[in-house]
Amino acid sequence: MSKFIQDTETGLDTVEQGTSSDMEMAEILHKIAGSAAALGVVRFRQELIAAENALRNGQNTQANELIEGLRSTWNETKNRLNAAL
Repeated sequence: MSKFIQDTETGLDTVEQGTSSDMEMAEILHKIAGSAAALGVVRFRQELIAAENALRNGQNTQANELIEGLRSTWNETKNRLNAAL
């Protein structure tokens, strides 16, 4: 779980910077979503998938809005995960 938290922080930082290509950012979100699925973090995973799909489909405005919302959901999720450690 600690590795998931660390990897997610790094991945979200990269995506939020927006310096990678849309496909690279989609791949980062895809990897995080897979790990979230393994841990049963459903809501966060759903939001990751929505942002990933928007990036892959060239829906940049929607993708940016979804990416902005990820941090809030991630902070809530991270707090719950840290409490479980």
